[in-house]
Amino acid sequence: FEKILKPYKILPNFPLKQGYFAGTGIFSRQELGKVFAVLQSQAKSLEDPMALSTYEMFQQRMTHSKLDPPSTYPVRAIRNRCIVDADSLQDSALLNHLDKLENAIAQGELLELNRIKGGGRFAGDHDGFFQAWPLQIVFYNHAWYLAFQHHGGNQDKLFRFGRLDRLFLGRALGQTRDMKQQWQSLQKLEKLHEASAGLFLGNSASQQQQLLSSNKSEQSAVQVTVELWFNDDMFRFVSEGTKRFKHIKMSPPLTANPSLPKSLFSLPKTKDPNFTNRFQVILPKWALEDVDFFPWIIGFGGKVKVIQPQELVDKVNKIGADICRVYQD
Repeated sequence: FEKILKPYKILPNFPLKQGYFAGTGIFSRQELGKVFAVLQSQAKSLEDPMALSTYEMFQQRMTHSKLDPPSTYPVRAIRNRCIVDADSLQDSALLNHLDKLENAIAQGELLELNRIKGGGRFAGDHDGFFQAWPLQIVFYNHAWYLAFQHHGGNQDKLFRFGRLDRLFLGRALGQTRDMKQQWQSLQKLEKLHEASAGLFLGNSASQQQQLLSSNKSEQSAVQVTVELWFNDDMFRFVSEGTKRFKHIKMSPPLTANPSLPKSLFSLPKTKDPNFTNRFQVILPKWALEDVDFFPWIIGFGGKVKVIQPQELVDKVNKIGADICRVYQD
């Protein structure tokens, strides 16, 4: 086989004892190096066990093919960092069983899951086994999550994200579904996440279905308009984040930029001399319970003023008062 292919330069002129090679059939040598660098960045920066395994195999095969892995300066990197030490987790943690999880997702397999005792809990995180269709493994901010849809029980059809280090597998159920249904569920999940402030998608399957509805009035019934006013210093930063949320509008930027869409910066300035810049975002009502949404607002300190809804005004006011009380006692 080699004697036939080598004269035509289809195979390189050295023994291929490993039975495989990585060559330039699809990529040029330079392009192959770029692909390797991207994989290396994800494997190391995100501490992705599966990507790390693939990276090591890629590196080994490039070496066997005498295509040395690039040793050039790492021009790009992903600086998000996983806060979970996989070595310190219980053996049963879902993060330690990614092969099984990936296969279950790819085959549309129904899983039985439970939450590890003593782990972090949010509203809606009930103890006990539950059934779910796993949809996707997601890295978000500082940890790995499983996107899933509840099956049966009080939370039937509810879409959620759960941290992989807080979940473990139960018994095998032996039930699968058509991949078309998997794709449809994944598309719904993506729409919900795109419309939300973070990974929290609420605790009501009926509200989620309303937001997914093509009926605008049904969508509006589960949405809320959040309005924030910023001072000039902070608005310079905020106005740069034109894709932070799906439905946002702002007052004009402090520095004119003709390339920015006018529809996005269409709100009038406020009449408050201390907070002249207006920012509005339409979010699902469950965003007001999202633990990732509050730090974004509170992080601006006294350079932002919450205008509406009143529920959010009250919550931010209480958080500020609670912080002050800690240092007054």
